[in-house]
Amino acid sequence: MCGKLPDISVVPLKTTVKRFCIIVIFGIAFAYIEAAVVVYLRTIFHPDGFTFPYVVFPSLDNGTFF
Repeated sequence: MCGKLPDISVVPLKTTVKRFCIIVIFGIAFAYIEAAVVVYLRTIFHPDGFTFPYVVFPSLDNGTFF
């Protein structure tokens, strides 16, 4: 196999907290990058802007769409 897996019971709490903090910081940074990409793509594809809901679908008489 790939090797021995570390025993979770011997991993110190300090290491676990450090890993958790690194993952949280990475997640927050990635969220900011993703938000910047969304804003950038919206300005490219919708230069005049748009409001929500973007498209209103007409409903049929029985309550279903299309």
